Amino acid sequence: EAEKRLSKYYPKKDGKYPIAYLWARTVQCEAPNCVAEIPLISQTVIAKGKRKAWIEITGNRETKEVSINVKMGEKIPAGLKVTAGGGHAVCPCCNNTTHKDRVKIQGKAGKMGHRLFGIAIPVGEREGKEYRNAALEDFYAFSDAENEWLKVIEKNPDLELNESFPIQNPREFNSGLYGTFKWANIFSPRQKLSLNHYSSLIKEYQSTLQTKGIEKNTVKAVISALTLGISNLVHYNTNQSTYLSEGMISCFIAGNAMAMRWDWAESNPIVSGYVGGIDFSYKKGFEAISVLVNGFKNYGTSVFQNDATKLNLPDDSADLFFTDPPYYDVIPYADLSDMSYIWLKRMLKDDF
Repeated sequence: EAEKRLSKYYPKKDGKYPIAYLWARTVQCEAPNCVAEIPLISQTVIAKGKRKAWIEITGNRETKEVSINVKMGEKIPAGLKVTAGGGHAVCPCCNNTTHKDRVKIQGKAGKMGHRLFGIAIPVGEREGKEYRNAALEDFYAFSDAENEWLKVIEKNPDLELNESFPIQNPREFNSGLYGTFKWANIFSPRQKLSLNHYSSLIKEYQSTLQTKGIEKNTVKAVISALTLGISNLVHYNTNQSTYLSEGMISCFIAGNAMAMRWDWAESNPIVSGYVGGIDFSYKKGFEAISVLVNGFKNYGTSVFQNDATKLNLPDDSADLFFTDPPYYDVIPYADLSDMSYIWLKRMLKDDF
């Protein structure tokens, strides 16, 4: 059902859905007499395997136009130009470096943009990927999704993700230093539209189960499980997610933080069989539920909230004590969870 509603926003290539769309954030060059828009790309090698792919960036000093071309071949050329490093922006037209402090100022002023430049398409079942420049139809599809999302929030403003981003924690959430003030800022309009469609489908399915007279607690359990699958999908559907080693990578790759990404990847949530797609998320969730249901039938568990030095067990009654120490502020669990929670509460607020 999601495919019916969303396929027009993810146009097929040679009969296949793209796996991912490659994007770069942009800032303006601040050199005198240069107004080039710099695409911030720190990673120019896309694939190193049998099907090698890379990014070539060139700038025209006269017209101030910047070209980004995705190339494939047998050998990756040496000396590929990067335009982002250490937070600085290097202009491919005039070679001037815009200092990271100025990049932050542009971001906070709302002047940091996004540029779609490439797509990843599966060749066949586990046969690698093909990488191409984004085509006109890709730009139109994204624009259509953006316009549709504006219509959605115009009718229902509460669907926009206006919750505050944890800018008070720049160590783990450093994109707050570049103008990310709301959770809405870390999702593209197409990502928000797609996730909202999944949210709507969950609610429709819940109504269907209720109409069929399914027992209330069973409906709640089924809807909760399906919603958690979408919550896991969110990790790969932000503009902080990336594309490495020929696959989508969660926005949480950088340890226990959500790091700023100059070049980022937008997964296709309706693609089948790949990370970032809803069926992949549900497959993993189903495997986890199966283990929990089938693997612990003969075990009982008791949970107590107690002083860890005063256990409820007699001496010599346990072979092992396993402790999970408090981490103070090393891992901001609550802030990290908020990325999923903002979607979960929209889907489950009537049940929890």
